[in-house]
Amino acid sequence: MFRKLFAKFFSITFLLLFGFTFSNAEYNLVELNPGFDYGTWYKTETGYTPNSQWFGAWVIAPRNDELYFGFGTAHPAESDGAMLAKWVGEWLIPLGQFSEEGVHCIKWVGDTLYGIGSDPSIVDGWDGGNFYKYYPSTGQFLKLRYDINNKPILPNVLHSWGLYFDKDSNYLFLSTSAYNPSQYSKNGNSCGYPLDSSNACFGQVWKSTDFGSKWELISGRNGFEVSKFRTMDITKFNGDLYVHTYYSITENNVTRFFYNLKKSTDYGVSWIEISGVVPNALFRMCIFKNKLVVAANIARTIYIIDENKNIDTVNMPGALNYSFNVFADVDDRFLITYFADGSVYFTSDLKNWAELIPSTGRNFLSIAYWEHEKSIVLAERGDTGSIWKLDISELLSTDVHSVTKPEISFSSDNNSVTINSKNDDILSFDIIDVLGKQIAVPISSNSNNIKLDISHLTSGLYFVCFRTQKKYFVKKIMKF
Repeated sequence: MFRKLFAKFFSITFLLLFGFTFSNAEYNLVELNPGFDYGTWYKTETGYTPNSQWFGAWVIAPRNDELYFGFGTAHPAESDGAMLAKWVGEWLIPLGQFSEEGVHCIKWVGDTLYGIGSDPSIVDGWDGGNFYKYYPSTGQFLKLRYDINNKPILPNVLHSWGLYFDKDSNYLFLSTSAYNPSQYSKNGNSCGYPLDSSNACFGQVWKSTDFGSKWELISGRNGFEVSKFRTMDITKFNGDLYVHTYYSITENNVTRFFYNLKKSTDYGVSWIEISGVVPNALFRMCIFKNKLVVAANIARTIYIIDENKNIDTVNMPGALNYSFNVFADVDDRFLITYFADGSVYFTSDLKNWAELIPSTGRNFLSIAYWEHEKSIVLAERGDTGSIWKLDISELLSTDVHSVTKPEISFSSDNNSVTINSKNDDILSFDIIDVLGKQIAVPISSNSNNIKLDISHLTSGLYFVCFRTQKKYFVKKIMKF
């Protein structure tokens, strides 16, 4: 009994501190296709043996009643093999193979699915990068590598990391890693030292005005690099382009990594480093409620940049798991993520996070919001991993707002507490003391109005908890 009361008191304290009101719903993970062996299916369809730890759906792109997955054999840029697949009904349908060492970015622009790979397969060589399109109306899966003159459309690109579609200009922007073949050869097939003229590997940003058939290098020529090694994710916020970059230096057998967030106010021609921000190079940025969210290189921290360029640092309740796609934006109402212990959390304001699913011990690899099903989809890594669905329809039907402004009236004096609801029946109510103990008090009520007699209570702090059909309120009172 004490444990139950303590749990209730903890929940109340959380609500008071964080200002959430939400329904008392239970959320459960359900396998999308129970018992399905994704590892065996992948090997059968591609001929590649999935890595026991890092195989999985690295990216998820829902569309109407269908789910599209980008499966990779292993960790990106590690082993050949990647596949685009569609799940509809009870079937997982292979659509085509990426000629890549992994895939971690596919996204819809209108009725076309665009994709990039982590690293062209060995058979493609190093003369350029690839770009992919899938047309669901015809089932056509295209790999774009050379132009009509048999020249690479992305010359000397080794890795494609981020893809962004700018609705304002109808341009695609691509962040990549490239190399200088001549300097690389002079270095003995090495990138060289990133801070002198021997550097042969660098980050770039490309632009396409025709949806990927032709690409223009807008920043990142050797000697004028966006980064001394890699340019990772790319997005646009408040009219400016943002990219993650990083490089490393090894001296005396010690490797140091240098991570930066950079901004361009002229569509990628020049870049400014954002001071005080040390991003994690892998995690994708996202825009939520007109704020740029950037995961920090410190495991439990995110940076929040607002439209006035103010930067806030927020500690999260868990550590983000190693991956690229770690945030799911739910209609700009909620942002949902998973942590390294397999738990799932949500926020409505980026600062306060609440648990949806407790620790499961599962190594989640990617996440997406499936609007058609009002569900979150999570893919698990490993050759025995599965894909899960989390129904959040109850969360979506719940108002989330500050308890300091409830939609029902509440008043109290030293002798009584009155709760009045005009439109919603009050289903339950409690008075809890600071030790989590429920206090019995005389009550006079009907379905919409409740009056609690607290004249007999001893002096101290109490919490009044009351629940309607869709909301849970907590009010703090002081008895003198």
